[in-house]
Amino acid sequence: MYNSLSGQTHLLDGFSAAVLAEIERAPATVDALAGRLAAAFGLARDDRLVTRLAEACETFERLGLARGGP
Repeated sequence: MYNSLSGQTHLLDGFSAAVLAEIERAPATVDALAGRLAAAFGLARDDRLVTRLAEACETFERLGLARGGP
């Protein structure tokens, strides 16, 4: 993933790439993203998924790839 604002390139794993694509398609809360990704990929919508999504979103925000809500 190339961030044109910072000029940095970031290597994303498949999960992170899917999460970022979903955020770009339609921004949402971590809880809403968990539901959408679980449905799209046939995943269990459990605490592990929510935790991993929250970590990915925090990383995206820290890297300037996405920003958190109000």
